[in-house]
Amino acid sequence: MSPSSPPLLHAVGWALVHSLWQCAALALALRIGLRLAKSAPATHRYALACATLVLMLGTTAATALVAARGTEGGAAVANADAPAAPPAPAPAAAAASGPAAAPLAEVRPRRVAGAVTGFDAAALRSAVERLLPWLVVLASLWWESGRGDGAMGCPASVTVGGRTVRNSTTSPPTLAGAREMLVYSCNTAAVEMALGLRATLGAGELDARIRGLGFGAGEPAARDTGFWATRSDAFRARMSPLAARTGLSAATPEAEWADFALGMRSVTVSPLHVARFVQAIGNGGVMMPPTVDAALAGRSPGRRVLSPPTAARLQDAMLDAVTRGTGRGAARELTGSPWRLGGKTGTVPGARREHDGWFVGLAFDAAGQARYAVVVRLLGGGPGGGAPARLAARIVRLLPAPEATSRA
Repeated sequence: MSPSSPPLLHAVGWALVHSLWQCAALALALRIGLRLAKSAPATHRYALACATLVLMLGTTAATALVAARGTEGGAAVANADAPAAPPAPAPAAAAASGPAAAPLAEVRPRRVAGAVTGFDAAALRSAVERLLPWLVVLASLWWESGRGDGAMGCPASVTVGGRTVRNSTTSPPTLAGAREMLVYSCNTAAVEMALGLRATLGAGELDARIRGLGFGAGEPAARDTGFWATRSDAFRARMSPLAARTGLSAATPEAEWADFALGMRSVTVSPLHVARFVQAIGNGGVMMPPTVDAALAGRSPGRRVLSPPTAARLQDAMLDAVTRGTGRGAARELTGSPWRLGGKTGTVPGARREHDGWFVGLAFDAAGQARYAVVVRLLGGGPGGGAPARLAARIVRLLPAPEATSRA
């Protein structure tokens, strides 16, 4: 069943497919029941047969209902091939494949490990207030503002406005710029970068630039109805994510700037917004409107949100993070695979003792071309460099072998 099929047609189609084995199983059960009840009155056997027919109808109807809800519930894997070269500026879960020249825009449920996955609409469109992969956004702001890659410190802890931020991973005390901040996930360096951006740009300009990256400001309850490229008003109403926001202003307390640096509290975004941003990094800085409609994929020229040099720097840093940084666990899962994975990990204290893990990344073919965006958010899954990174790598292993492309 095509992922772009209308929801009713999708549900009925899968109900008919599953009815084949369901009705066969019920017919077998009826045959066994009639044999065991051969000495029972004919009326009893007739009632048993009628009950089986009712069950056949009931299971088919129930399957259709589950399939209909499956368009809103379940796990989602977004995928799309990147273009051989970024589109010209007319001016990206928690990654089936289009033509080699199609940009990262199409998002479809995939068959993973034998199970057909659908969209967990609530999880994908809901706002998340703790997002450690936000450091990728911070690094893009840093490079886009003209800041270089000079040496920066990475102390074990830093206190801002009475709030102490510590590193959750072991990092060198001195880093060779924002690239290594991403590679080693240095929280304390990120805080200093956020304060530096505030001093250089001011809160208002910084907030405007974040909106330009697709993380628009707005009331927490307002939905981002322009997020999807779709011809279905029903899909737009069901899947539009909550509007992203940062809440930055000149009146933002000092301590909240530390939260902003790490994507905590003051930053509210959805996994869908994160996936779209990662998609833009893979597209050389051009953000395409995501779609589940294959007919619309790649038809929009998109808009440039990052310069090509910044997008290339982010890609290289994400590859480096998996090679020698906090995402090393993902690299081991891809041994022997035609794919390479670059990404950024994130670890957030959960509601209980467990940590919530994040991994955001890009899958690259043998020529070094970004082809798929992958976002994993694993509640209670432990540090992002553990199970979330390995899960992202296993998803990538299941992707079809890439066609040969050349990197622009």
